[in-house]
Amino acid sequence: MQSEDELYRLLSALQHKEFLYEQPAFPDVEYIFKHALTQDVAYGTVLQEQRKAQHEKIAQALEVLYRVNLEDHYSDLAHHYSRSGNAAKAVEYLSLAGQQAARYSANAEAINHLTVALALLKALPDTAVRTRQGLALQLSLGASLIATKGYTADEVEQAYARAQELCLQVGEPFQVAQVLYGRWVFNAVKSVMAESRQAP
Repeated sequence: MQSEDELYRLLSALQHKEFLYEQPAFPDVEYIFKHALTQDVAYGTVLQEQRKAQHEKIAQALEVLYRVNLEDHYSDLAHHYSRSGNAAKAVEYLSLAGQQAARYSANAEAINHLTVALALLKALPDTAVRTRQGLALQLSLGASLIATKGYTADEVEQAYARAQELCLQVGEPFQVAQVLYGRWVFNAVKSVMAESRQAP
């Protein structure tokens, strides 16, 4: 483990050689790689298990450091926990980041977070909790897909069909209503469009 003085000396040397630059941030400064390729090479030199451990430590530190306003750091926490191998925490923060992005109408970002969460969810034990998480993720994904691709996109149908399967296992009345409404709107809009194409 490097001492703080040694760490700053090394960071200063990297700045001098123009690998890094310093960016003001509150309460401290941040160091950013000048080029993405340099970052990729540096990241690739760290062994996979060490990388996972470092991502886990960073995520835990963020949780402690920003415990009062975690919502400002959902994306960072999702990123680090996804790379740490901690699937449970990754799914939790990806879901929160996805919902947050959707609230701000950043639906493409929401879709990305929710899709990754659904993929990681498969690594968790098959329990009622996992099924409920999957249902919530599918419903959020369906809404964001409608916003970006429209009511009749195949992805929308798939999201609500999967949500219906999960709903039969653990759905609560409000979720059942969301699923049925999503499927109804998909089918209604699709049939109206099909009829309009056939009209003379």
